[in-house]
Amino acid sequence: MDMPVGDIVPEVVVILTAVGALLLASFTSERRQWLVAPLALAGLAVAGFILSWQSEEARLTFSGTWAIDGASVWARLMILAGTILAILMSPDWFRTDKRHGEYYAILLFPPSARWCSPGRPISCNSSWVCCSLR
Repeated sequence: MDMPVGDIVPEVVVILTAVGALLLASFTSERRQWLVAPLALAGLAVAGFILSWQSEEARLTFSGTWAIDGASVWARLMILAGTILAILMSPDWFRTDKRHGEYYAILLFPPSARWCSPGRPISCNSSWVCCSLR
């Protein structure tokens, strides 16, 4: 069984960042909720940096259930960029909300789940694309 954990490090980084953001938002005062946004951006930047190193060669890992190739890395980078854009646009929107830190954690959980779709082999991924275009 070929299951190199290093192949899913970007996903693990995003999940750990989401948990850290949720804990930070839960235990900080209302005045310091803004700290969660830079934490989320830093975690996404680290995940993107690690992800960019994975585009070296096309391969299947985890017993052929996870594809790492140019297309899957590109798709995961686009999901990452969309999440970063949403976080960058959010602080002005939430200036009047006293407890907005949880929002950034909520933004971080879907990318880690959505990243699983581009990493699937094309037979599984094509049904996701067709369903998402409706």
